[in-house]
Amino acid sequence: MFHGEQDPFVPYHQGRSLYGKLASAGDEARLISFPRAGHGPLQDMLTDDETRQGAYAESAHHGHTTPPHPVTPTWKTVTSFLEQRLRPITH
Repeated sequence: MFHGEQDPFVPYHQGRSLYGKLASAGDEARLISFPRAGHGPLQDMLTDDETRQGAYAESAHHGHTTPPHPVTPTWKTVTSFLEQRLRPITH
């Protein structure tokens, strides 16, 4: 999830709540927070240095979480996620 902390349409605490529920259920989740961003646009979250300033990520995997750490998301962040999750399943 990408979520701007200044989002006027989807309050930031709702994104945090969803991330927390996924993490506590043992699901895989990643939240990238943008202290300076509102409700997008995604293009700015991935390319604009001012929007990305102070961004941080947290992740959960099988009940284990990582502490927040600084991150500079790019389009590669999105494409890597999609490549990992949309790989064909081989039997």
